[in-house]
Amino acid sequence: WGVPRPSGLGAVTEVSGDLFAGEYRYGLTHVRLADGLEGAPVYSAPFQLDDGGIVLTGLPELAGHKLNVYLIGQNGDHAYLAGSTTNAAFAFSGKNETLTIPCRTDNLDVAPAGTVAAFSGGRVLVASGITLFASRPHMVESFDYLRDFKQFTSPITLIQPVDDGIYVGTTTELVFMAGSELDKMTYRQVLAGPVVLGSGVQVQGDLIRGGQPGTAMICIADRVLVAGFSDGGISRLTEGRFTTDVAEVAATFRMIDRIPQYIAVPQ
Repeated sequence: WGVPRPSGLGAVTEVSGDLFAGEYRYGLTHVRLADGLEGAPVYSAPFQLDDGGIVLTGLPELAGHKLNVYLIGQNGDHAYLAGSTTNAAFAFSGKNETLTIPCRTDNLDVAPAGTVAAFSGGRVLVASGITLFASRPHMVESFDYLRDFKQFTSPITLIQPVDDGIYVGTTTELVFMAGSELDKMTYRQVLAGPVVLGSGVQVQGDLIRGGQPGTAMICIADRVLVAGFSDGGISRLTEGRFTTDVAEVAATFRMIDRIPQYIAVPQ
């Protein structure tokens, strides 16, 4: 899932060329040939350049991908594209003023290894421990770990988007995050109690007793079946009639003979 960082950096050899003398670093990214998706860079240690050109050898290769090579000059903050290669070698001896295209995947990475995932508002949401990570908007294979995340007080067990926000369940609470932009979402606890891993499913709100139009969700929280609606309101559907201490399920929602059915199979 996504384009990985290169596994190595190879070796640099100085040759004659037109680059200014000084200290440089180079960076490498993999670019998927099928669709042009570029992964995150790895950067070399600084090296001194006096003769104006470089040759890189022993570069990491990845089937179905090319390598983009970037250069960072002395006291520079940004990496600029020097060229591309489809094999393990690359050379550059051009002028500094030709380095104009910046690396746009700094701080991006592949999705974290997670336990729960969902799609909402052009982003993929992935839970890893107590942290909810979001991909960049409309870049579902690229994640910025430094800015696009929300942290909770206990491990996340549920991510269930609805029309006007996202329900997030943990081992201690059910939270409704209202809004459509991750940075501006507001946190509100709607239920205190553990949410069962795998229990969240999306349903039509008007199929739930006392429900409303729009999307809704059903999950197992605080030992009972709970419905959550698009406005953040919840209904404890089986309060006083059914409870369960199950820890993990595989859940689905279906209609049989126009009768709505929620099915959760213990795992």
